[in-house]
Amino acid sequence: MKTSYLRTFIEVVNLQSFSKAADKLCLTQPAITKQIKSLEKDFGIVLIIRTNDIILTKEGKEFYKYATTILNKEEELYAKFSKNNRDLSGKLTIYSSSLPANYLLDKILSDFLDKHNNINFHIKKTDSKDVYEKVISGVTNFGFTGMKLNKPNIESIEISKDQLVLALSTQRATSLPQGEISIKTLLEQDFIIRENGSATFKTFEEALKKKNYTLNNLKIKGIVGDNEIIKKMILRGVGVSVMSRLSIEKEINEGLITPLTIKDMDLQRSVYYIYHTKKYFTQIENKFREFLQKDGSTYLKY
Repeated sequence: MKTSYLRTFIEVVNLQSFSKAADKLCLTQPAITKQIKSLEKDFGIVLIIRTNDIILTKEGKEFYKYATTILNKEEELYAKFSKNNRDLSGKLTIYSSSLPANYLLDKILSDFLDKHNNINFHIKKTDSKDVYEKVISGVTNFGFTGMKLNKPNIESIEISKDQLVLALSTQRATSLPQGEISIKTLLEQDFIIRENGSATFKTFEEALKKKNYTLNNLKIKGIVGDNEIIKKMILRGVGVSVMSRLSIEKEINEGLITPLTIKDMDLQRSVYYIYHTKKYFTQIENKFREFLQKDGSTYLKY
């Protein structure tokens, strides 16, 4: 039995697809099928019922647990005893929501790659909701999000603290109270909001609900899918928006955007590294998680 075949089996199960597993492992689909059949022949059992879906047999479910344990132990063995551990190389694929991707991962990866400079990375930016879906479905083992959800087998590490503020152009701010704005005045502003899936607006929406309001009570001027576009709209005087302070720190320091807190509204939040506790992690993924567990608190702000 080759442990690489166990890895193939795990990816097929996690991704619920032979073709997706083939793409991820850089193999052909016939090669994936051949490896699964080889495992079934070696052990004299059927692991997968071949229909339109990936359905594990009773033996297949047990086999998956053992395969995951074996590969995790193999990674631990290499991590502890391999003389080449310092020369760890390979690719780290990171799914991240907009905030950490745009304003945190540069620092995090720079620090990590200083210790492991033979590792390459690929950042795939999406929204927080999608990051959770990809971790749960097995597309990836971990990701970065702007919200924390209570999901089975998903753990999180707080990476950064953040505060949501009302962001408006410095010119527009001259006509409003300095430092803080009331909810009544807030509802009179022309708003540019992020589309569904944004952790920023989910946090804001929940805060509004606590005050018996919804997003429908806002004067919505436009809906945008990107923070940088929102900032440009704000600077042009098109409207205002609730934004992460981390995301507008540069513009605040340059005197272009003025942040206002919203009276009687708790808009503190955190950025998280989330990971699946029941999935097989590669040695690189393990090293990255260990790095964040040890040094992640150094990125906390506010």
